Amino acid sequence: MGRGHEPYRYATLADMQEFGFGQLYLSDEEAKQELGENWTDWQPKSGQSWHSFNDYIKYSDDEAWDKWWGKDWIRTDIGDYDAPGYNDRTMSLNFLPDLKTESTQKTGLPNFYRNKETNAKDIQATPSEHLITWLTDWVREYGIDGFRVDTAKHVEMESWAKLKQASNEALAEWKQNNPDKALDDKPFWMTGEVWAHSVVKSPYFDNGFDSIINFEFQGDVAPKALKCFANLDSDYRRYAERINSDSEFNVLSYLSSHDTSLFWASRSRSIDDQMRAANALMLSPGAVQIYYGDEIARDLGASGSDSHQGTRSDMPWDKITGQRETLLKHWQALGDFRLRHPAIAKGEHITHQQSGYYAFERRYQDDKVLIVYTGE
Repeated sequence: MGRGHEPYRYATLADMQEFGFGQLYLSDEEAKQELGENWTDWQPKSGQSWHSFNDYIKYSDDEAWDKWWGKDWIRTDIGDYDAPGYNDRTMSLNFLPDLKTESTQKTGLPNFYRNKETNAKDIQATPSEHLITWLTDWVREYGIDGFRVDTAKHVEMESWAKLKQASNEALAEWKQNNPDKALDDKPFWMTGEVWAHSVVKSPYFDNGFDSIINFEFQGDVAPKALKCFANLDSDYRRYAERINSDSEFNVLSYLSSHDTSLFWASRSRSIDDQMRAANALMLSPGAVQIYYGDEIARDLGASGSDSHQGTRSDMPWDKITGQRETLLKHWQALGDFRLRHPAIAKGEHITHQQSGYYAFERRYQDDKVLIVYTGE
């Protein structure tokens, strides 16, 4: 990674000023003139972009950046920190500093915490131990019962296993202290994002994860429903057999996400197509997630420096009328049906296919559903 400006878009002038780390190319007087008294208020001038604040920052100043996290905490090519590596565990993902979660060296709090109001205790612990303590403090205080873990493959398995164990203990403690608020007696739950993961039981399931996001559904499975719903049968059967034969294995399927694409913008050609896609997702074995706006055909927004920025466009609350309202009601009916019938997610998949129609059953304990598709 070079020392251009774009890679450092995760540093901010506001944090530098508030927490006392980093260095500018500007003198104090020049900083007042260019950035104002409060650097949070900085806005680009003519000929600048929102990333132009990087032009003012001197990223090579060693001592000034040691006041940031500190070399025991992260690797990055700012200052004289250890350089990022070239594998999933040590690389700089999207130019982010890489936390040394694998480190066995004990350290105190990050250096900039000296200027930060925080309840974190300044104990001697490894970076991973600090992070697990902070995360499970949320569980212990508020009863959070699950985590969705982003970019899970960039942290070693051992740390995820330790997080799961500590989260289970914290949740059990919260439930014991709050018996009137506990919804159930189930353990803590974790799902993870592992890029390109599909419906296979990988080592993540042996290291804390109850579920992994299913990347194949959006691109390889759901589009089949736009031609003929019967085309999903082999995938539904495969999902049901793999997921429901093992109580410790599940996947999380989706149509759209914040860092891939919107199904409505990339695949669907009409509201009818979006309804067919809704059918495919909501009748799928295993767990499913609905990304906001799929249920009303939210349009792609403008892109910026992040090529996926358009997938996070504003929810068009004022446009949920006509066909969009019809689509929303279709999703709501599917959601209600799925909620009332656990066999959809957990059941045995039994195909009934003859000339003129396609149908399948799902059976789970005393629940049974029959889905019939006639092509209409």
